[in-house]
Order: sequence, then structure tokens, then C-alpha cells
Amino acid sequence: MSVKEENSDNEFYDACENLEKLSDDENFVSINPTENNQEEMTHETETKFVPLHQELNEKMNLTKENLKEEEEHKIPEIRQEDDPFFIDEDELKNEQLSEETKQERLNEALECKQSGNDLYKQNKFLEALEFYTKALRLCPLDFSKERSVFYSNRSLCFLKLQDNDRCIAECSKSLELDASFIKPLLRRAECYQLMDKLDESLVDYKKLAELEPKNSTYGSKIFELDEKIKERNEKMKEEMMGKLKDLGNMVLKPFGLSTENFQFVQDPGTGSYSVNFKKTLAKKKTMKLKDLIFLNCLILSLAYGSKVAALKPSEDYTFSLNVDDSDESQYKLYWKVLEKDEIQFEIHCRASGWIGFGLSPNGGMTGSDIAIGWVDSNGQAFLKDTHAIGKQAPIVDQLQNWNLIDASEKDGYTFLKIKRKLYTCDEENDFDIKLETQRLIFAWSDQDPNSETFDWSYHGPNRRIKSAVLLNFADETSDDETNSEITNSFEFRLDNHLIPAKDTYYLCQLFKLPALKTDLHLVSYEVLIEKESLSFVHHFDVYMCTSDDFEKVKNMSNIGFECGPGIDDESASQILKGICQARTMVFAWAVGGKRSISFPSNTGFRFTKSDKETVMVINYHFDNARIVS
Repeated sequence: MSVKEENSDNEFYDACENLEKLSDDENFVSINPTENNQEEMTHETETKFVPLHQELNEKMNLTKENLKEEEEHKIPEIRQEDDPFFIDEDELKNEQLSEETKQERLNEALECKQSGNDLYKQNKFLEALEFYTKALRLCPLDFSKERSVFYSNRSLCFLKLQDNDRCIAECSKSLELDASFIKPLLRRAECYQLMDKLDESLVDYKKLAELEPKNSTYGSKIFELDEKIKERNEKMKEEMMGKLKDLGNMVLKPFGLSTENFQFVQDPGTGSYSVNFKKTLAKKKTMKLKDLIFLNCLILSLAYGSKVAALKPSEDYTFSLNVDDSDESQYKLYWKVLEKDEIQFEIHCRASGWIGFGLSPNGGMTGSDIAIGWVDSNGQAFLKDTHAIGKQAPIVDQLQNWNLIDASEKDGYTFLKIKRKLYTCDEENDFDIKLETQRLIFAWSDQDPNSETFDWSYHGPNRRIKSAVLLNFADETSDDETNSEITNSFEFRLDNHLIPAKDTYYLCQLFKLPALKTDLHLVSYEVLIEKESLSFVHHFDVYMCTSDDFEKVKNMSNIGFECGPGIDDESASQILKGICQARTMVFAWAVGGKRSISFPSNTGFRFTKSDKETVMVINYHFDNARIVS
């Protein structure tokens, strides 16, 4: 609904100004009429309007004053005279000590630390804490490394004493003295997570990943926390929208309306919302024009937080790919093949730092060919052709084969338009783009690299893997329905199978078909993979076997076992002995292939008549590059 008034009346702006308070991210406050329009409001409207918001605030108990008081009382400040573990550093600063005395005091402090360690091992945490405190009171300020250790040890005692706030404070003090000290940083990250302070914990784990890039544990924790934060934010958004809806219904009730009378319609081109009114207002004689304007402002406020930036490419592309299955607006890839054996890509990524896109031999970093682009704070765009030799920062190629067409940064998104030759002739560092399924890797960061040293910041959990056929020309198979009568259909299922925490995993599973009274022909098949499993499935092969040991077939039916590279061939042979004496491939599927296939007319795969059961073996290949368990 859109209402315009061509006069100097301030009522529209007054109403909207009041309603800005309703969309506050932290709380709701009462809305009272402004001085300009208070006299114009009828007594009936006034008595209905104000008490509703007062009632809402009483129910929700979310005024700014209450929140402030709640925050103040959340972590009570411990006064010096009440804190037996207080360290007066001002007093230490004022001490005038000789170098010899400083060394003696340090030695005494180290002896106290050792006594504290001995007590800690005996689970006497409070006594150990007293010795660590004594060490801090003895140790001169010059020895910052040692003092950092003492504070770190105190934090561990507070953690064991279940005082998480003091544990975090001690860790922070330790890190002030030694920012690269792993133990207090890890302890603080863990403590933050225990207190459900996920954002703070994520910051610390990212710092740990920068300090120890080879420690894969941090990457797993970053991914775990990132998912929990997304889940929490989504829940908070739903709760907030629910409260906004309740508020809207309370305000609209005096007018005989509710939020159900308004329908939000998103413009696919811009991502913005328009409001459609679903009930005639003409019969409400008491409703004035200013009331209509007020309601329009309110409903638009209720849509706050639901607006999603639309990722619309700057030109037409043949193909597109959503990189993040859980968030389609995070990273979008568009591409098309140009003349002169070139391919052009357009990347839209919700990030304000560097954006990476590359081709990988197996979905990992090692051996990958990666293009990295970014727009710096001055609006200057950069693009670098790089390659990776391991789980470390990519190296810039001597021969730059990627060309930057355009780049920009807007509303939290970075847009890159780039192109390159399908075949670059850089056999050492580049991948050729071929008519086959290729593994694609994606990463992003909110931090710009140095334009001279190219010190890419660690991406943490901001990494995805996909498979696609970049040169995906017309499929040779036909979608036409076969004229033959379909008399049988069979379904093979792999349900709730747990993929182990290893990067590559092969599973073989046996199925059986009933005895066939006549010849049958396979004329179509459909691959059904749940969305959550798509990122793990690399390919699978389907075989038909001739069998001798049908009792063993019966016992092994629908049972899977690990097979493939890295498994003892003798063990696999023993499992299949008598079950699959000889096998014939029926079909295979890989990521990027069509999931619904109908064979051309008058063709099919023949299953011959038999009075015995036919055994099918499916060999699955799973990729678990992030080692998710």
C-alpha cells in the first residue's frame, strides 16, 4: 500500500519517526504522539493507543533502563578490598628495584609458581591460586612473559573453580602481556563457548587459526561456531519478527485490523518489499488519512530484517551456481563461454575483503589453480592468478592468465567480473577448463590483503567445495518419454549412513533384484540425493553381478562395507567371493551430471530372464574435505 499527501502536513514523518523506535535491534519502547499532532488526535484514539504500548512494554520488560540494569548486575564488579586475589600493579610500578633485586624477586615468583603447580596437580585449586597470586605480587613488571604465564595459570584455577567471568578476565590480562600465548587464548575461547558467547569465542578461534595455521582443530571449531551463530541468529530473527507481529496486531486492533490484512511481496529484481492491503478500509469511518499513513509506516517497519539483497548479474549468463547450499545469497557464480576459446565468470559474494575462486584436483588446497580478487578501501580493484602448494597462503603465478573486466564493492557485497582462456599453456600452475566434471573451490574474507605483499588472511570456515561441468554443452541424452510400457521399477536406498571423519571414503553396498520371468530393459533411472548430502557425494557406479552363493547374497543384501583405495584388496575379495564372480557396469553418476535420465527410444540395458535373483552392487565415493563427522 502506498499513500501520498501533497501538502506540508508533518503527520506522515511524525508517525514514521515514532515507528523507528519499534524496529530497534535491542528493545521496544513506548510510542507516544508527537507534540505537532497530539492535539489533532481524537480522545478515542489516544486512550486506545497509548495504553496498548504501555501494556506491551510491561509484558516484554525490555525497556532500555531495564536492560541497562540487567547488564550492570550481570557481572558484579569486585572491589579491591573484597578481592583476595587483587594485583596492585600501580604499587609495582612505583617500586625502585636494582637489577639484582629484580632477579631475586623473579626467582621467588618462579618458586611460588612451582608450588602452585604442585598444588594444582593435587586438585587444590584455591591453594594453587594463592601461590600464583603471590608470584604476581613478587614478579617485577619488567618480566612480562613470566607474568603472562602467572595470569594464565590463575585463569585455569578460576575455570576449575567454575568462575568463568574471572577466568576470562585472567586470560585477557595474560594476552595483554603476550598476545601470541596460545594457552590463555584457547582457554578463553573455550570459556566463551561455555558461557554461550559464541561471537567472542569465534573471534578467539580465528586468532588461534592465524597463530597456528597447521592445526586443523581450529578450523573445525570455527565451522561449528559459525553454524551455531547462524542458527542462533535465525532463531532470534524469528522471535523478533514474532514480537513485531504481536506489536502490530496490538496497534491495529483498535482499527479492526491485524497484520494478516497486509501481504508482503518481494520484488525479484531488487529484493525490496511492497505491501498489499487485503481488506477494504472505506467502511471504517473513524479512520482518518493520517491513520492510514501511520499503518503503512508500521507494516513497513514489520518487514525490517527480512529484506535480502538480490544477486542479479550485470549481463546475461548461460549458467549459474549457488556456492553455499544453506545461504543462497552468500556466494553466487555466473559464467558463459566466449569466442576465441575464452570463458567469463561473474562472482557475487557477501564479503568486504578478498574473494577466491579456483579449480582443484580433488577439492583440497594442494595443487589448486586460484583467482583472488578484491577492492581496497580506495576503490581500487585487484586480481591475482595464484596457485596453492599446500594448506597455506596461495602463491602468485609469474604468468598472470586471469583478466579483470570489472569489480566493485557495495552494501557488504563484492562483485568481480573476470575471464581467462580455456587453455592457458601454463601447465605448471593452471588447470585447463575441459568438457568434464571439475572440482571447484571457493573462499572469502572480510579483510583486504596488502596490495604489495599479498598476505591473504586465513579464510577460516568461509570455504566451500562444488563440482560442475563448466563447459556444459547440450546433453546427448534425450528427455523424451519412451514408448515402451514401464512394468517394473526398483528403488535402491542408502539410509542414514554415517560418513567417517576422513577426506575420502568408499562404500560398497549389495542389493538384489527378484527372479525375472521375462527379459526386462532398463530405460530410465533417477538419482535422488538429499540437499544435506550433496556436498559429500562425489560419484557412484552401479554394477550387475552373476552369483553362485545365494545364501550369502541373502545374508549380505542391503549391507554395506568399506572398499576402494586404502582397503585390503584380499578382504574385499573375500566379502564378494561367491556373490559377484563377474560384474557388468550398468550406469554411473558423478556430481554435475543429470539426475534424471531417460534412454533414447528403442534402447535400454538388458536384464535377462532368470529363475535366480540378480545381485546389484553400488560403489559410492564420498568426499569429506572438511573432515566433518
